Amino acid sequence: MGGPCRLASPRTFKRAPACTDNFQIRPFMFAGMEWQSVEHCYQAMKFVGAHQLMMLQSMKPRKKERAEAFGERIWEMGQRRSELRPDWEAVKVEIMYNINAAKYWQHPDLQVDLLGTGDAEIVGVPSIAWISSSGKEEKWSTWNGVIQMRIREELRPPSERSVGFLESIMEKFRTYLTENGGMQLPLPTMREDSVPTDAGAGQGNHGAPDLDMSICICCLGQGTVEGLDDVCPLCEGLPL
Repeated sequence: MGGPCRLASPRTFKRAPACTDNFQIRPFMFAGMEWQSVEHCYQAMKFVGAHQLMMLQSMKPRKKERAEAFGERIWEMGQRRSELRPDWEAVKVEIMYNINAAKYWQHPDLQVDLLGTGDAEIVGVPSIAWISSSGKEEKWSTWNGVIQMRIREELRPPSERSVGFLESIMEKFRTYLTENGGMQLPLPTMREDSVPTDAGAGQGNHGAPDLDMSICICCLGQGTVEGLDDVCPLCEGLPL
């Protein structure tokens, strides 16, 4: 469940910065709406029914409610029966990455904290495991760490990246997506109109602040990532 990831070393595990915790409360914009935490946004993005999505989005931490308690409350709401994306099992890892990337992009201080972990292996805290559509056991404790390491590498200038490391991580995401049936609906991103719901839930949110979304943290506004053949996986090669 929630809690900061861990930094692995040959002999022990060290607590990673709070920014690696999906329950951390640091409001950010995604799909034209404000979210309180990564978990908050993630649980909503699984639904194509606008009512369930907007109900989750409207939830806020209660007075003096700790981030862990709010995260658990959000998680429970996300388990209610409603209409899921038909490709949810295939895309949920990529969506978790997109949401984390959006949080970091909008909070430069969190980028500094993540980069401060150096080259340490990042491992998620014990969490949910599942059997994928391809029959393999998958664990969020593994994927959460991989997502943090992917973003950390993308935040670095290309000249400072470890040769082949980002490419190997990207291959993990592509393999998971392909082996589990592929994408059937567009992936939600920071773009306001990117949520494929039955009523375009992210549209018309005029209360959202204007964001300077001219530069993507992944491709630095170039539309492509050095060493990868495809367009930028975060902004999809499109002007933000």
